[in-house]
Amino acid sequence: MFSPGLTWGRRDPRELCLEAWSAARTALESPAGGLVILDEISGAADHGWLQAADIASAVNDRYPQTSVIMTGKPETPELIETADTVIRFDLLKHDERLGKPMTH
Repeated sequence: MFSPGLTWGRRDPRELCLEAWSAARTALESPAGGLVILDEISGAADHGWLQAADIASAVNDRYPQTSVIMTGKPETPELIETADTVIRFDLLKHDERLGKPMTH
């Protein structure tokens, strides 16, 4: 999430996205395996900062012992196709929508 009220919202989102994507690609390719969380990755594709096909390719080509969790809205067809499981959450309450500023 890139919100002006949050620390990471104070940087250029494209720059930050590319920096995070570089770290994510390194983790996906690492023989150490483990868990890689691509938080708000579909939003990055929706904004045009990353291409959904490139994300799907990197996830599909990841090291076999690596699990991946992708989050974000909107649902991107290429990323849904790439996923083994897709879960949709519904927002019940959010402080920012209640007029409370988000702080870090």
